[in-house]
Amino acid sequence: MATEGGTAAIQRYFSGGDNEQRTALQFAFYNVLLFVLLGVALCGVFALYNMMYMFLSSMLWAFLVGTVLFPFKKKVTDTVQSWLRGLQKSNQTLAKAVVTLPFTIFKNISESIYNTFFSTKGAIIIAAYIALKILSYERTFMYIISWMGRIYGYLDSFIVFFARPWVLPLIIVYFCCYAAWIYVQEPKQINKKLARTFSLPIWIYVISYASLYFGPLRACIFGLSAAVLALLSAGIIGSSHRHSEVKNEKNSTDNDENSSENSEELAPKTEEVLVTAKQKCISLYLIRCNFRIFSGRL
Repeated sequence: MATEGGTAAIQRYFSGGDNEQRTALQFAFYNVLLFVLLGVALCGVFALYNMMYMFLSSMLWAFLVGTVLFPFKKKVTDTVQSWLRGLQKSNQTLAKAVVTLPFTIFKNISESIYNTFFSTKGAIIIAAYIALKILSYERTFMYIISWMGRIYGYLDSFIVFFARPWVLPLIIVYFCCYAAWIYVQEPKQINKKLARTFSLPIWIYVISYASLYFGPLRACIFGLSAAVLALLSAGIIGSSHRHSEVKNEKNSTDNDENSSENSEELAPKTEEVLVTAKQKCISLYLIRCNFRIFSGRL
């Protein structure tokens, strides 16, 4: 009866009464359940720690040796073995090598610095150092930031200018003129670079209109798209594809020329074979006739 009464009371608390009171009771119940489960999990972790305590130091040493000490030991072993093999190849004694070891180390370090300095990596390091020195000089970095902000403002104004309503009819008229010029030209005689240059206003309008949907990043999107478009127009990007097309066309023309030459060479050879076969047939026919005449006389 007590259990039934407690259950009925809990149901009455959760089902009846005010909504705010029921929500508060539900949150309290969920919080108590969460803390109970968290306590059980912490007790399990503590029990696992007590079980693994005697093996914990060994596991830590194994982890330390496997991740740090073993690679270090392998690197030192390989270095010493390569040094001893070099001594064996140069027929040098170990005592002399140990005495001259500081000079050898200094020489190797100097050579590595010299090679790095005159390599691509060294050029990158020097350029980065010079750039950092320039940026750290007085207010140079702030001037660059303000200059970039001005460029951003100019690009934003340019995008807004091309997005005005009266620009669209002009672009449509220009597109019709451009399409008519392309239609009049023969496909093989069209200058592709000139055609790309004439199509730039159309693409600029398209990029400006599409950049409006990127909000504050529209200037960045417009700049990147304009840079890619400029590289495509200049032929810097996609030139390999065009070179492959030209090479394929050249190979096809060479194959056509070779096939025509082969056909021209085969034509007289075919005629010679036909004449030879005709002569052989005539000679066989004459031999057969003579054989019949000779056999009739006998």
